[in-house]
Amino acid sequence: MNLMFWFILLLPIATFANNRVGNGGDIIQCPTKSQVLDLYESSEALRKVSETDEYLFAEQILAGLKLLAPDLEKQYQNRLKSMKDEIEFKSEIELVDIEDSKNLFKPKDKKCKMLQIAVRKNQKSTQGKRFIIDQELWNALDSQNKAALLTHEIVYEHFFKLGMNDSATAREFNR
Repeated sequence: MNLMFWFILLLPIATFANNRVGNGGDIIQCPTKSQVLDLYESSEALRKVSETDEYLFAEQILAGLKLLAPDLEKQYQNRLKSMKDEIEFKSEIELVDIEDSKNLFKPKDKKCKMLQIAVRKNQKSTQGKRFIIDQELWNALDSQNKAALLTHEIVYEHFFKLGMNDSATAREFNR
């Protein structure tokens, strides 16, 4: 009887914990262009890319770590492979803003908005999904920005586990 009482009492807490937010990803959406915050903040011009598959492009980005940090590159590549099955794309939604970007500036153009495109939950859902991505915002991105969002989530997830509670360093690393 006592055990059943505690089980019933703790069940809602365990269920709620599954929905706790870990961190998120933002984009800057303007009438003519949408861009992941990481790339928007960069002062460097984006390179022209021919790769149209965002996962292959993300693999190429992460491969750049091989010479400097081969173990980290391998870890990130493995995370990219497993991440694909952990993404739930949702339409007809607006994700709640997670105020973890600590960004220093935003577009002056009032037609441009900073929007939450991705949320990483602290725990996987019962369907094994850890990430929620806004399908419409995702569709507005080119492959370079989609790849940047994927690598952002991998880097930020790692930094979050190391104790970082905002995305500023992860965005800089990702750029």
